[in-house]
Amino acid sequence: MSLFLVISTIWAIVAIVLLIFSWRLARTGNIRVHKTLMILLTLGAWVFVASYLFTQRYGDAAAIPFPREHVIWMAVHGTIGLIPLIGATCLIVSRVRSKGNYRNTHLNRNHKYYGRVIVVIWLFTHLGGIFNAVFL
Repeated sequence: MSLFLVISTIWAIVAIVLLIFSWRLARTGNIRVHKTLMILLTLGAWVFVASYLFTQRYGDAAAIPFPREHVIWMAVHGTIGLIPLIGATCLIVSRVRSKGNYRNTHLNRNHKYYGRVIVVIWLFTHLGGIFNAVFL
């Protein structure tokens, strides 16, 4: 198993734990820590995507070879993985731009609804990442 797959698997496990913990924090009203964890998770996801692309492009020995029959799964997994990442990024940008007045934008008004949907997709993505590491 390549170093990238090991690090990716560790990141997926840590991210799953942090997502669940962050969701529980939001449910109990600890919004400050929830917000911090979600920003950390979003930044971590962008670092993962950038490192994955860099590894695939420039890391000859570290590139992740996968069989042709896995191409469709990898495409679906990657595409679905971008949904919560882009959604979380848009929400963070919306919150930063609203400067504390969170009722100004559609994303801010519907944060709880989108969060419930995105967390399920994000968990699926991380579980898919663990699946990728095991089967690649």
